[in-house]
Amino acid sequence: MKKIKVCCFIEKWVSGGIESFSNNVFHNLDISLFQIDIIASEMCGSIFTEPLQKLGVSFYELSGSRWKLMSNYRLLKKLLKNNDYDVIYINAYHAVSMIYAKLAHSLNIPQIIVHSHCSAIKKSCTRFLKVWAHKLSSRVFSKYVTDFLACSGLAAEFMFPKKVIANGRYVFIPNGIETDKFTFNEEHRNNVRQELNLQDTFVIGCVGRLCEEKNQLFLLDVFAQAVKIKDCRLVLVGKGELEEVLRKKAEALGISDKVIFYGASNEVNRLICGFDCLAMPSLFEGLMIVAIEAQCIGLPIVCSDRLAKETFVGEGIKAVALEKSAKEWAQAIFSCEKTGTYSDSNKSALIKAGFDIKNTAATIRNIFLKGFIDE
Repeated sequence: MKKIKVCCFIEKWVSGGIESFSNNVFHNLDISLFQIDIIASEMCGSIFTEPLQKLGVSFYELSGSRWKLMSNYRLLKKLLKNNDYDVIYINAYHAVSMIYAKLAHSLNIPQIIVHSHCSAIKKSCTRFLKVWAHKLSSRVFSKYVTDFLACSGLAAEFMFPKKVIANGRYVFIPNGIETDKFTFNEEHRNNVRQELNLQDTFVIGCVGRLCEEKNQLFLLDVFAQAVKIKDCRLVLVGKGELEEVLRKKAEALGISDKVIFYGASNEVNRLICGFDCLAMPSLFEGLMIVAIEAQCIGLPIVCSDRLAKETFVGEGIKAVALEKSAKEWAQAIFSCEKTGTYSDSNKSALIKAGFDIKNTAATIRNIFLKGFIDE
């Protein structure tokens, strides 16, 4: 059988949630069936690039900027023409990316998939215009889409027209993880805490890009209150545009000696074993992958009440309103302090809910193959 050619499009390739999801899926896909090309308007350093290249995935950058819309459109059109793709798989944070569904339709690409990974547009001085462009794009370009995917109900409602939701046309795609990999390991815990010199303290972890929507700026305020309650440390895992701002704020609050900027990591399963609590005060999310990973391990989680309902699968995850004070958030973190040992009690619930990566990859596989082979 001839390989199915898949163009996997994302606006900006970094070390974030879409990249983690793509890495998980493609490593659990029968890659012999597909030629996977990842195409991004802007390619940045990512911890997931090399593992995917070793798998046989190719990477292409368009203009090098998300904002050069005409250049990106022209360059993508050339790539789509030259490579004769069977499938275009558009991973979208906003509906403006759906303009490429119209482009794919004009080039007679049979399978046109849009996967929504987000649930809001962040605040900015141009937010009104962005929301307007997003809503207009959703309405105008959705008719060219053959398959609508979303990581949560919130993500679907944000990205797709109401008639798509009302007619049940979107498919919920759980942000699957390697459930066998996310098992509590005492050796990992001891090693992580020793490496970071955290043996005798309470460790609060936060995993995600250092950006506005993850709300680490507020988390620093929370941590400043937490250190007044008991001895503790904060570990920020991730890279992003707000790193320098966060470092300066930690210094201003007098807590910089207790905050560890770890950087991006592809060993999250090992790192979170060393935490006592995961704190994630996100302003919005499509569906938070690390919350699924932490639940699988059995790590207590304190998160914002803005998360999609699909996130709350197992025990030990507590939602706190973002309107609550930093002190109240700090108290909530310590109230969920684990006593006794970690357990795998959440794992079976996560698997049943479809969050094992094998289930997710099988669903994506079948969508890619739809119309090309008889199942």
